[in-house]
Amino acid sequence: MTGASWRVGDEIEGLYRVTRVHLHGGMGLVYRVRHLGWDVDLAVKSPRPALFRHPVGREGFLAEARTWISLGLHPHLCSCFYVRAVDGIPRIFAEYAAGGSLRDLLDQGRLRDMEPERALGFRLDLAIQVAWGLEHAHRRGVVHQDVKPANILLDEDGTAKVTDFGLSKSRAILAVEEGAAEGRAGVSVAVTAGGYTPAYASPEQVAGRPLGRRTDVWSYAVTVLEMFVGAATWGEGPNAPATLADRDTAAAVPDRLARLLGRCLRHEPSQRPATMAGIAEELIDLHEHAVGPYPRTAPAEAALRADELNNHALSRLDLGEDTHAEQTLREALRIDPTHLEATFNSLTLRWRRGEITDETAVATMSVARTAAPGRWEGAYLLGQLHLERGDLDAALPLLREAAAADGEPEVGAVLRQAEAGTLGDGLQEHVLTRRGARTREERGTEWMTAASLSTDGRVAMTARVIRDPVPRNVRTYLFGYRRQPDRYPLHLFSLSPTDLRVVESEEAVTALDLGDDGRLAAWGTGTAVRVWEAGTDRPARVMTGSRGQASALRLGPGRSLLAGAVVAPTGEPNPILVWDVASGRTVLELTGPFDRIRSLAFSADGSLLASGADDGTVQVWDLRTGRYVRGLTGPDRLNAVAIGNGARTAVTGGHEALRVWDLDTGECRHVLGEAVEELWLHDALVLTATRGGDMRLWDTTDGRCLRTFEGHRDERARLLFANESLHMPVRIDPEGRRAHSVSNNETVRSWGLPRGHRAPLRVCRPRPHARVRQLDDRLRTLLAASESAAAEGDLPRALSSLSEARTLPGYERDASVVVAWRRLLTGTERVGLRAVWQARSITLPGEATFWYQDVAVSGDGRHALSTTPGHTMVLWDLDTGRAARTFALAEHGGDDVSCLAMTVDASHAVVGHASRDVRLWDLRTGTPVRDLGEPNSSWMSVGVDRAGRTALVHNGDGVLRLWDLAEGSRLRAFRGPSRTAHYAEGPSRRELEQVNAVSVSADGRVVMAALQYSGVVYWAGDVRRRRALEGYADRVDAVQVSADGRFAVTGGWDATVRYWDLATGRCLRLMAGHTHPVLGVDLTADGRFAFSAGMDEAVRIWDVTTGHCVHVLEGHTVLKRVRVSEDGTRAVSLGGDGTLRVWEIDWDVAVPEPADWDERAQPYLDQHHDGETFEDLLIRLRRAGLGGLRPEGVHQRLLRHRARRRR
Repeated sequence: MTGASWRVGDEIEGLYRVTRVHLHGGMGLVYRVRHLGWDVDLAVKSPRPALFRHPVGREGFLAEARTWISLGLHPHLCSCFYVRAVDGIPRIFAEYAAGGSLRDLLDQGRLRDMEPERALGFRLDLAIQVAWGLEHAHRRGVVHQDVKPANILLDEDGTAKVTDFGLSKSRAILAVEEGAAEGRAGVSVAVTAGGYTPAYASPEQVAGRPLGRRTDVWSYAVTVLEMFVGAATWGEGPNAPATLADRDTAAAVPDRLARLLGRCLRHEPSQRPATMAGIAEELIDLHEHAVGPYPRTAPAEAALRADELNNHALSRLDLGEDTHAEQTLREALRIDPTHLEATFNSLTLRWRRGEITDETAVATMSVARTAAPGRWEGAYLLGQLHLERGDLDAALPLLREAAAADGEPEVGAVLRQAEAGTLGDGLQEHVLTRRGARTREERGTEWMTAASLSTDGRVAMTARVIRDPVPRNVRTYLFGYRRQPDRYPLHLFSLSPTDLRVVESEEAVTALDLGDDGRLAAWGTGTAVRVWEAGTDRPARVMTGSRGQASALRLGPGRSLLAGAVVAPTGEPNPILVWDVASGRTVLELTGPFDRIRSLAFSADGSLLASGADDGTVQVWDLRTGRYVRGLTGPDRLNAVAIGNGARTAVTGGHEALRVWDLDTGECRHVLGEAVEELWLHDALVLTATRGGDMRLWDTTDGRCLRTFEGHRDERARLLFANESLHMPVRIDPEGRRAHSVSNNETVRSWGLPRGHRAPLRVCRPRPHARVRQLDDRLRTLLAASESAAAEGDLPRALSSLSEARTLPGYERDASVVVAWRRLLTGTERVGLRAVWQARSITLPGEATFWYQDVAVSGDGRHALSTTPGHTMVLWDLDTGRAARTFALAEHGGDDVSCLAMTVDASHAVVGHASRDVRLWDLRTGTPVRDLGEPNSSWMSVGVDRAGRTALVHNGDGVLRLWDLAEGSRLRAFRGPSRTAHYAEGPSRRELEQVNAVSVSADGRVVMAALQYSGVVYWAGDVRRRRALEGYADRVDAVQVSADGRFAVTGGWDATVRYWDLATGRCLRLMAGHTHPVLGVDLTADGRFAFSAGMDEAVRIWDVTTGHCVHVLEGHTVLKRVRVSEDGTRAVSLGGDGTLRVWEIDWDVAVPEPADWDERAQPYLDQHHDGETFEDLLIRLRRAGLGGLRPEGVHQRLLRHRARRRR
């Protein structure tokens, strides 16, 4: 239903049904509506249409709304729950008082019918409550200016609430009287007069003088007087004192009250009572003398929780206060980091502003959803995000889940629209060729060199190189192993009808284009450019004048022209040739840049040609005259270029970002996203392909990423380790409805583009003041009880109180609750995972280099040390996300870091440098302490024990060396397994196997290595014999020893995570769930939970006692590392995109039975050394889940242990 005015029975936006219309609103109409989902009544104040059309009236209504929101939650103010725009007009949704107004009460004569003493108590009770409400408004700097019976509402239980702040203004001038302080008695808020109700107006209102709090004192006194005399017979407010003085008329007013009202009705504002609080105190005393003890206590404002802050933020948004709205949402998420509605609203707004991509929004919302199991809103809101990004396939299951769990009408309505296909389209996929799974020996023996696609996605062409596989164990060098000559086929695929044509080329194809309609194919090699009528038996024609290697080709509109860029000899500019396709003759030769040209693009009418080169330059040519018309210069190598918007806009995709240029001025309008390999421009939409296999759809008008298409991500892992570049041409069909792509695995995918659906921002169900205060009071009671119980050593009772506190709505992740909960972790054991949420993300400086990335985290989870490009590493403060210290390694002869390990106290780090040396760094001084071994190989791995006493170093030679860090001496060396390497030239020989990762136990007694071919080997205790963990058939890249040295977790290229008993070498758990190789693993200090990071862009958390995956964290690209702090409260994950994500971990815990000893503690006793205190040992035992051990029992064991050592 639309329109300025509503009628009883109207349904508004499918959410509200109008049940009553109140026509006496001052600045607007007031409606009683029923929220159909919440099943509660609300009051909706809407501006009168004529008033809102006028700028002054509109601003007045908006000012009222802002003022009302600023008052917060108070029991004696009618709460403004939220402001929402309906039909483009802001409406105030407020608390509905079912008892009517004081005006209704007076008009109906109900006070006259009461027994005198009861009537007196009732009148005084109302007067006190109204005074309290006005006092709260005054303390917030708000003067009501229109206090009267009609603006005092009554709840069914007799609670009075002041409403209608339509005339109030925010504080403008503070006239501080002598000796006064702001916010106290004597401070007057001066506001503009006008718009008052005459019968209740103060003299200064009538005179048009500046107003203050005492203006409300006057109107309040007149209102109280009317309660006793029954009607406002004095005409105008300044005449009210005369009525009070007439004892016949005011006989019902008690003498003491009359004296108080007389002071309130003094002509000079300065002579009236200073505060409403003082008036309330006098009335309470009067009540006690005249009626009896006053039953109510002075109220307190309710602190706003995440629900209320979320609603206030949306209100500010609809009132045009975007910055304030953003700040309020941040505050809501500070209170509850996984609050569903605030998370959704914040993400949606940031996404629409172009601050984040849709991918980030979806990943973050997914994390919030998993932290709120059982709430249908999580599925619904995530589904709404998918609808706005046009992903119908992802949205439908979520919407069905939400609809099955809830009866809110809006969910069903959205689901019906989605199922009808009006909100988006699904994915269509066509696999052009199907190859069987290839073994590792076959990887890298076939790769794509070029690809192209028609705009409708129906025709695709790829160029490949096919080389015979190299047998296992054969190493190839520059003049290494070769068998048969390479082949260079071109595959032409047609999807209607399905057809495959193969054209053999004599050379590797270096450039390829199909043209928009796929009917003509052009490709270039190292010596010639050819054009073929695609799909026919006619031979390809060689374009005359083509010479040298073609680096880019593009067919013009209508297929009449072909442009090609040629690689010129070193030191010469690269020419651009333009051919007439029909004749094959060269019609233009343009002098291009000196750097390699990687992309060419025609304007829509074919009159302009643009080129993009490695030096970041764009050259634009007028093909009608052959003249150079415009040059653009960017900072990075260009891989793709396009011209659009009537030849007034250029879009470039480079090694660093996507850029949108104004061709008229040469200015760059937007810098968007990440490195771009391919792009396609359609009107204002740009479709890009990234190096990681993603496609992104951008709106060039506002720089927003509308949609990330992830269908080709399975290519990413393979491309990282294959000698192959990404070739993923992308297209948007001429109607602008679908996106198409073809990737290296020769699969064409087609996606529906977003249809313009905008997900509505989500309001929380409002809660009245009494409910919020009740919850807050209960929280304080439970926290106090828990703290008291913990102080008495009664952990079960402390945990019980905190567990109940976490069931209070809106308080599960309250900061005070989480802090108290984490204190109990030291005396409890982890039994499950409650929730995980992302605290922040840190973008590492410089360009991400996948293989030179590593991270370590301190024991308390407050700091992380990471590699960064440019000969630096950074120690991050994880509480703030800022760099605590940046280490300029070059100043001390260091260079880029390839691997690192840090002590738990974050005092030292063992660092492997790209220059092939390993150093111990003092992180407190930022200086190197010593070198560890001789430089050998850039393929290094390092580890350090918990105490920072020993370090394990692998220098790339297959030997692991254990170093004493204090002395700088080598303690032991461990030789890994060897294998026979066969060479193309020369004899075969035995070589030590490559080590991919190492781990050392807390005391340095267990050493482990993950290998390239032979799985995992380890050495335990004083036994020098190498042992192997059997079961791997592929490389292993991740290994971690448990804190007690008894167990280990590994991750390999078979996409599994395995949990091992090191005493027996037996695999206890094989945990499957990753879909790509696992590159990082870690264990909690108690060894109960394992973390794994994979190329499938997910962090998985496993319960090793069951082998079940208990949580999945998303949001990265390919993941390189995951680390969990020793206290288990934080994890950090490092992605190949150079993003470090910080995760807060919330555990479910139980209190163990107290005991003097547990044999599981023996390894920690064995690891304890003289440099550690007894308290250090207790901390380690608590973090290991052994907090139930009595300190005295542990101490006795420690004394006996030391005695045995001395013997």
